Amino acid sequence: MGERLGAGPFVTKPHIGIGVYGLLLSTWGEPIHEPTGATFLGGEFEFTIVQVNFRLAALAQVDGPSRDDPWLLAGGIGWGF
Repeated sequence: MGERLGAGPFVTKPHIGIGVYGLLLSTWGEPIHEPTGATFLGGEFEFTIVQVNFRLAALAQVDGPSRDDPWLLAGGIGWGF
């Protein structure tokens, strides 16, 4: 949701935004906290207020070396549009 200040098609003053994404994550190289060659599948939810956004993702391991916990949780806070 937002306001269009000009005649263009884009929102120029965003107020609130919600996003839902599907994720496929694969590790390679030398990751710090996860095994190399692991594949995760899951989703992410994003909520934006003005220019601050909050993200939360949950992914389940579907392939690769076994881990103690098959779930991977991630979150973040960002600034911008």
